[in-house]
Amino acid sequence: MKGNPGKYGKQGFRGPPGLKGIKGDTGNPGPKGQKGDNGNPGPPGSPGPKGEPGGKLSQPSVLVSPSTFTVTENQTATFHCNAQGNPKPKITWKKESGKIDFVKTRIDKSGLFEISNVDENDAGNYTCSAKSVLGEDANRVSLLVRFPPRLTKVPESFQTVIQGSTVNLICTASGYPPPIITWSKVHGSLPSKRSQQNGGKLTIRKFELSDSGSYQCVAVNSLGRKTLYKSLSFDVKMAMHLACKVKPFQIQKLPLRRMLVQGGSHIMLD
Repeated sequence: MKGNPGKYGKQGFRGPPGLKGIKGDTGNPGPKGQKGDNGNPGPPGSPGPKGEPGGKLSQPSVLVSPSTFTVTENQTATFHCNAQGNPKPKITWKKESGKIDFVKTRIDKSGLFEISNVDENDAGNYTCSAKSVLGEDANRVSLLVRFPPRLTKVPESFQTVIQGSTVNLICTASGYPPPIITWSKVHGSLPSKRSQQNGGKLTIRKFELSDSGSYQCVAVNSLGRKTLYKSLSFDVKMAMHLACKVKPFQIQKLPLRRMLVQGGSHIMLD
C-alpha cells in the first residue's frame, strides 16, 4: 500500500527571469468617450494698457488742386480732392453742367479725378463734395480744353443778290483759344466804304455787279485754321426788271407844228 504523502519542503530559491517574449499585435481602438463637462471659469485677467484718446469730431473740409487746369484735346486731365473730417467723409465728384463720361473717367476713394482722351465736351466746371453725419463741404475746379477751330454756323454756298440790296454773311466757329474770324474776297478786295465786319458777320451795302464772286470765311487760333467758301452772284434779270419800273421821262414841250427837214441836216427839239 502507498503511504501518506510527506510534508511540503521549504520553497527553494527563485530562478533567474526568462527571456522577454515577442510584443503582441495592437488591439482595435475602443469607442470615443463622451465630452466632459466644462471646467469652472478662471479668474479675470489683468486690465490692458489704456488706449489712445480718439480724435476730435469735426465737420468735412474740402481742398482741391489744381483749381483750374488747361489741357489740349486727346490728353489727360487730373484733379485731386483732399477731404478732412472726423468721422472720415465720403467723397463724390459731379459735373455742374452735363454728365461725366465714366467710360474714360477714373475716380477713387482718395479723391483722385482723372479724364483721359479729353475733348471739347469735357470742358466745364466740376464739383468735389465731402459728406459725413456732421455735414457737407464742396469745392469747384474748372477744366479748359484747347482745340482747333470748328465751324458751327455757315451760310449757303451760293446766293443770288439783287442790285442795291444789303447782304449779310454770317460765319461762326468754336475753338479754344477762341478763334479770330475774318471775311475776304477770293479775287479782289471788299468794298471798303460799303462793307463792314463784326465778329464773323460780313455786311455789304448797295450790292453792285463788281461785288459778285467768291468770298471766304477763315477761323484761326493757335492750334489751326478752318476755311469756308461762299459765292455771291448778281441777279441781272431782277436788275432789268427794276429798271423797267422806273417812271418814263415826262415830255415838257411838244413841237407846235410840222417841220420839213432836208436830208442830212440836224434838228433839235426842246
